[in-house]
Amino acid sequence: MNPRPAEEPLERRAVISGIGQSQIGRRLGRSELDLTLEAGLAAIADAGLRREDIDGLATYPGMGSGTPGFAGPTTPEVQDALGLSLNWHDGGGEGAGQMRAVIAAALAVAAGLARHVLVYRTVTEGTAQGTGGRQGIGGAGGGGRGVPRFGGFLQWSLPYGAVSAVNWIAMVGQRRVHEFGLTREQLGQIALNGRATPASTPTRSTPSR
Repeated sequence: MNPRPAEEPLERRAVISGIGQSQIGRRLGRSELDLTLEAGLAAIADAGLRREDIDGLATYPGMGSGTPGFAGPTTPEVQDALGLSLNWHDGGGEGAGQMRAVIAAALAVAAGLARHVLVYRTVTEGTAQGTGGRQGIGGAGGGGRGVPRFGGFLQWSLPYGAVSAVNWIAMVGQRRVHEFGLTREQLGQIALNGRATPASTPTRSTPSR
């Protein structure tokens, strides 16, 4: 019997064809939706597409979750503002951070759920602060507004100083060391592989004109 032919990896059925960026600065006086549309339209143009070609949207974290200025507009808001006709959209915080939206979009294209997906990440925390001082994520410092209350999983992690994904992943890693015998050498392979892969990728040089 002939061995079953290897299937093409899903990620090879999708490409990043365009990139766009909005104005960047502190307290620009522009809404998060305005900045998202600027970056989105620039990405569409960079890809050589039209607004009408976009049939998918993906963002992180979506649902307007998190503290003010952290999540950006929801996919329904962007769809309405751009007048898009969508076959698929996605937003969610459970995944590999901002890359989660890119991964979800690639999967949607590979699975035939959409052909051209606009992926965006919008942060306007500087504007959301207003004119007061910046308050730390744990509630310390800032413009004298007191300690904020946090819901969800943050209420269990912030009191112990676990304020970022670095802390959370470290706790998961420590549990795997305890339960499954994960070693430092095995963790080191993650960094080594991450450096070896780009080092082995051919680069192209563009001649100057």
